[in-house]
Amino acid sequence: MLAVAAVTAFASEASAAPVKCYVGGDPIGAAYDPVNRLMYVTQTGNTSVSLLKSRCSVYATISLGTGSVPYAVAYDPANHWIYITDSNLNVVYYINGLHFGGTISSSNFSLPEGIAYDPVLGSMVVANNGGSSATFINGTTVQGSVRLGSCPYGVAYSPNLNWVVVTSDCSDWVYVLSGANGNWITSFLAGKDPTSAAYDPVNQDIYISNSGSNNVSVVNPSNGSVTSFSVGKKPWAVAWDQAKQEIYVANYDANTISEISGTSVVKTVKVPASTWPIGLSYDTATNKMFVVGWDGYVYVES
Repeated sequence: MLAVAAVTAFASEASAAPVKCYVGGDPIGAAYDPVNRLMYVTQTGNTSVSLLKSRCSVYATISLGTGSVPYAVAYDPANHWIYITDSNLNVVYYINGLHFGGTISSSNFSLPEGIAYDPVLGSMVVANNGGSSATFINGTTVQGSVRLGSCPYGVAYSPNLNWVVVTSDCSDWVYVLSGANGNWITSFLAGKDPTSAAYDPVNQDIYISNSGSNNVSVVNPSNGSVTSFSVGKKPWAVAWDQAKQEIYVANYDANTISEISGTSVVKTVKVPASTWPIGLSYDTATNKMFVVGWDGYVYVES
């Protein structure tokens, strides 16, 4: 049986208020660039991405053009670019530091949403929510796609068995691709409507947030076992905190963050009311987790 986790406010040991900065525009995704030491936050409501420095100060804003709906965002450590999916225009953008690089267009894209880097292939992997497929990008070149089941949504890489994990937000399935060749090799059942995935390098497990069943599934890639346990209402984003060696889960409808060690919720953290936490990204320079709220703010623990 899981122990009951303590419930605290989103603050430091000294109970200071969280640092927050306003980005506006219904922000949803975040990714950290450790070379330029910038956090990139996508805004679905105002066609742009905000670049944040250190403790949540808006350093710059890059417009992506009329009609764009920037969604998921990920960092490519090979070329040090940031990639952003656009599920409205069916394209992927790339940014180099402070500079907009360009737009990648392909008939392979169909409601592109989740994106993550596969270091073995050296490619970005894009989940096509409307196309039942995943597309591979190397630099600015679209290498091709692999067919999947319905509604591919979130993407994460697991080095344990060299897996690329793709969630389906309209079913209970999670698809597994070979990180070596991109082939669809297996699938497993998680909870209802799995959205995001993250890898725990200590336990070498994969964590899946199930937005439709209010729980998290932990997958052991070595033996295929799946363990699920409850978190807050409508868990959406999930990320690894390197300093604490814990998994963070953003519970959208509960306005809480669950901190998980292994298969135990060790702490439930309240964020300000009506934050609607929907995105998470870890800043390796400051060892702080950035929480993206649908309210237009980004929050950082003091």
